[in-house]
Amino acid sequence: MSVIVAKRNESAAQFITTAIELLNYTTRMVTKFPKKYTFYGLHHTYELAQMVVDDLIRANSLYFNTAQTDNFKPRQELFDKAMGNLNCLTNHLGYIKGLVTTTTITDKQWLYWGILINQTLALTRKVKDSDAKRLK
Repeated sequence: MSVIVAKRNESAAQFITTAIELLNYTTRMVTKFPKKYTFYGLHHTYELAQMVVDDLIRANSLYFNTAQTDNFKPRQELFDKAMGNLNCLTNHLGYIKGLVTTTTITDKQWLYWGILINQTLALTRKVKDSDAKRLK
């Protein structure tokens, strides 16, 4: 059964797909910088994006329901860790943009990078809030 295009909305489970897209985009972008900046922030920027994906996949693999709540707290902690890493990634972009003056990255690409981070953060927050509502 198909859904009318106007009535489609984004699923909260989209957070993993968006995080993987963020990781792929981050990988493509950090390879455009001069190699001398690799150990002055670019490597850590990539690692933050990788940790976000890893934590979200781990969190999503933890199952809980109202009768069996053992996995609720570890799941929430992994979501919190991923959201913290997304906030750090935002700060890294500002740092890198100020550090590197010779790059082929356009303002549009910087903006899209930030949009991906914000989308992943918003979707993760929705899932986390949904879990808390489901537990009540």
